Amino acid sequence: RKIGIIGLGHVGRITKAALEVKSEVVTYDFDRHDEYPFTAFSHCDYLVVCVNTPSTPTGSADSTQINAAFEQMPP
Repeated sequence: RKIGIIGLGHVGRITKAALEVKSEVVTYDFDRHDEYPFTAFSHCDYLVVCVNTPSTPTGSADSTQINAAFEQMPP
């Protein structure tokens, strides 16, 4: 099984450590200025999004980074 992870913050790192025990894991993190692994992600069985969802001034979650992650995913 091949799993892609977008975002390597607290949640992404823990998810990677847990999944790579029994799966091949491909990662991408915008803050690390890595090249986006579009081809590798297109061959993944699953993609996990672990990006920031900071609070807005009204207290709701800002989903800007989630939307950006989904826009980059292969079809």
